[in-house]
Amino acid sequence: MDSLHVFIHALTPTEKRFFKRFLASRKEESNDYLLLFDVFNEMKFYDKEFLKNRTSHFTFYNNIEVKKHYLFEVLLESLRQYRDKKNKSLNSLIEIDILIEKRLYKLAHKRLTATKKTTVTNDQFSLTYQLLEKELQLSRYITSIDMQQVMIKQKSCLSMNQNVLDYISLYNDLRSLLQENSFVRNTKQFLKFERIGKSILLQDKSNAKSLSALLYYYDIRYLYYASIGEPALSQQSSKKMYELLEKHPEKLGKFGLFYLRSVAARLSTLILNGFDKKEFNELIKELKRIVLLSSELEFQKMAQSYLHQFQLIAFMKTNEFSKARIEVQKAILFLRENEVLAGGNAEKYLRFDIAKVFFVNEDYEEANKWFMKITAHETTNRGNDIYSFSRILSLLSEILLNKTENIRYDGSKLRKQLSKMDALYEFELFLISRINQKFIHWNNIGKMEKIQLLTNFRTELREQLSHKWRVNTILYFDFEWWVDLQIRKLKNT
Repeated sequence: MDSLHVFIHALTPTEKRFFKRFLASRKEESNDYLLLFDVFNEMKFYDKEFLKNRTSHFTFYNNIEVKKHYLFEVLLESLRQYRDKKNKSLNSLIEIDILIEKRLYKLAHKRLTATKKTTVTNDQFSLTYQLLEKELQLSRYITSIDMQQVMIKQKSCLSMNQNVLDYISLYNDLRSLLQENSFVRNTKQFLKFERIGKSILLQDKSNAKSLSALLYYYDIRYLYYASIGEPALSQQSSKKMYELLEKHPEKLGKFGLFYLRSVAARLSTLILNGFDKKEFNELIKELKRIVLLSSELEFQKMAQSYLHQFQLIAFMKTNEFSKARIEVQKAILFLRENEVLAGGNAEKYLRFDIAKVFFVNEDYEEANKWFMKITAHETTNRGNDIYSFSRILSLLSEILLNKTENIRYDGSKLRKQLSKMDALYEFELFLISRINQKFIHWNNIGKMEKIQLLTNFRTELREQLSHKWRVNTILYFDFEWWVDLQIRKLKNT
């Protein structure tokens, strides 16, 4: 992976056009930068040989690494200017200052009033406060400005801003806990999460004083209840967050990330609470709309990643395996073109979903390749569950490929590794044990014995998943669904 290549391919078409105009305004070495930029822009996937072939005749070829470094810096500089132009509210503050300085007080106040409407609508409390400071300054020259009212609004701004900061702090506390493990897996972890649930901020939605605070309120509740194994309550909060944003036309603007998360949250809770195909398809259409209409490249990529992920889950749930295989090829291409995704999580989970499709389609060799792409180091930014399940399914793939010579050793090694990582919970231990003891004989037993083995395994699974908190593991892999699928296949042969 090359940072410059990733950076250039992360730019929107508008940002690329702005960069070329920006470059044209600079005389020093601008042609060199343009030549190098065009080569990287043309190169869909990073390829050292392609780069060498296309640049070896350039006068700066012997110093290409230095040139790449400076091109990266010039790109950053152009984006800084581009963002300055886009930030209308912040630029308006500068313009208002200029108008006041030039004694055009009424024009300054007119500009200030218009800008304030935007900042208030978007919950931009810091900017609104600064605008109110300008209004106090203007009150010296415009007698119609009520100073007392302006100061009251300033206090309100400070209070609203603090309220949002309190919710952000609680949200960050929850995310910090989720970094240790994606979901609560035992009583000790539950006690840590319970502190979040008992916060006064979550006791009543009236504690949230603005739209931003209310969105954090629902987002925290969605994550909290999902984490402690309360899918119905989690679903209620995700639905409220989604419905709240549906009413606001700015859902793809200031609150775009919240809206995208609310769509993904609705899809996630639908999986845990029963698959409603009609509602699921409506939310998939909404993700497609975000991909098409969002002006933010990050939102587009995240929406596209969610789109692949949840479509794969939907095809699997409805046993449309040929469609799932087609979607997998699209998802693989997407991953090749997008090496960096938000938070590092989207890419990781999508790789896991790709592996599961190959696994269920009995392409165990290919499934194993994808399971092995998920490393223990990579998963530390949000728990170890996904690593554990990737390795457990990898063990099962090896057995189904009839490569059983090292399975018991590998299972024992995995138990020790997960134990050291504090990721060996009862459910993982149960799965590894059954794979080692029961499934290891899979290729040596007959059809009826396989059906009996699967039937017994399903009974044990239901007992395991009846315990609080473990229901969340279905998001990784629904073993019971897989067992039912295998039994049907065996009965039909």
